[in-house]
Amino acid sequence: VGYVKQPIFGGGFAPKLQVMEREGEEPYATIESDAMCCIAGICCDHNFVVKDDEGNEIGRVVKQKPSSFQELAVEVASDADVFAIEFKRDLDVRKKATMFGALYLIDYMFFENEGEGKVDLVNQECSFKCCDLYCCGCILPCHCNCGGGGGDDDGFDGGEGGDDGDDGDDDGAWGGDDDGGDDG
Repeated sequence: VGYVKQPIFGGGFAPKLQVMEREGEEPYATIESDAMCCIAGICCDHNFVVKDDEGNEIGRVVKQKPSSFQELAVEVASDADVFAIEFKRDLDVRKKATMFGALYLIDYMFFENEGEGKVDLVNQECSFKCCDLYCCGCILPCHCNCGGGGGDDDGFDGGEGGDDGDDGDDDGAWGGDDDGGDDG
């Protein structure tokens, strides 16, 4: 039907995808996010505008923010997301199908691990993914971490004193004999 690809540098600071015909080298549409740098997160709607090669809007993919505490709990506890897709009524059916494929790609690329949380009861630590930072096609997750402090965290198991391996003998760099005599 068609496919979606990410251009070189992925649109700079805002995600950009190219929508391609099955048999073609040039994109017939682009999908651009209205977000700059910060993408994902559950605090607001995320709009991805679909424009044809002349710059006219032909559709929109929206990842909707939770509208109730129940929807928020479902999003935080699972990978369930709510999306809306809009496109012109007279748009070719193959292009509509490609846009549905683009919706799934957008979900996977930007929202798959949204709100991911980890709790470690043994070490009294927790971590929560707030959002993703986006730059030139790269996604960097932004986490909030708490707990886990209050101990010696130098990576060693503690003992006193110790042997540094120096027996007082200066064997030289090669460990050869150093009897002061003439080896010649």
